Amino acid sequence: MIVLGLSFTLAIWGCNVAEPPVDSLQHGIIGQHENPAGNTNPGPSPGTLLKLPRPLLSQPNSVRVTKLVSPSGTTILSGTISYVTERFGTAMFDVKFTVPGGAVSDTTPVTMTIDSSHAVIEFQPEGLQFLKPALLDVTLINLDPFSPREIIKFVYVTSSGGFVSQDFEKITISGNKGNIMLKKGIINHFSAYGFGRLTSEENWH
Repeated sequence: MIVLGLSFTLAIWGCNVAEPPVDSLQHGIIGQHENPAGNTNPGPSPGTLLKLPRPLLSQPNSVRVTKLVSPSGTTILSGTISYVTERFGTAMFDVKFTVPGGAVSDTTPVTMTIDSSHAVIEFQPEGLQFLKPALLDVTLINLDPFSPREIIKFVYVTSSGGFVSQDFEKITISGNKGNIMLKKGIINHFSAYGFGRLTSEENWH
């Protein structure tokens, strides 16, 4: 499955910008790092990305945040998508991305885009590698419920649409409620991360 692809021509420092939804099914992913240096996780595996539930009214916009990240201090990018769904009340996709001091060697503009159709966060600039890991906190509320037999993973999404399972401090999944909470997902490089669904752990090599 081919996911995500955006080209940003406008940088807006430190603010949220409404963007058209990212069509995760028709565009190629930004990022060419199938298994970046230093990544000890298994190679890419097949699967599907979790979709956000259908809106009751119009499709919400994706959210884009851009900030300058400095070597000397911690930078936080955050954003939220919230809307009323057709069946399960209000859905929320809340993201906080923390880049610690010393993660970059030079001041760098970083853009985070929260997709409004799939549980995916895309980062730019493409190919950026951190000297220290950045941390991703994600809260997903009122997705369409899923079976506890399904395997849900926090993943890096490769340019070919495969998944590479990523490390994190804690993840809480309530399938019957459609809720996922990720604490301190490890981000060593860009560009796209999300939550993948499988029906068998065996598919994860």
